[in-house]
Amino acid sequence: MPAGRPKGSLNEKTKLLVPITEQLKKYKFDVVKELLNLYDEIQRPEDRANILLKLMDFVYPKKRSIEVSERPSKEMLAEWVREYLEESNGPTIPALPRDVSGNPTN
Repeated sequence: MPAGRPKGSLNEKTKLLVPITEQLKKYKFDVVKELLNLYDEIQRPEDRANILLKLMDFVYPKKRSIEVSERPSKEMLAEWVREYLEESNGPTIPALPRDVSGNPTN
């Protein structure tokens, strides 16, 4: 039996915050505006940095890992690396060797 809460269920802090955030939405509380107002009033650099970090959540999407269902082929990996290096103006990688029928050799 797995430990922890079921997948998709809320943790205790989130359960407590849901009604509060709903009330804030109801009264059109603008989190970004309030954080910006606080930023001007705060003197400590650590607190100002924390506010900027909180504001970043509204500007930049959070990175999440993705699952790959299939293992990519050597040819596909080589193509990805080649594209990456072309975009970054890095060194070029020669194409994979191919047999007479045009299939990549192992």
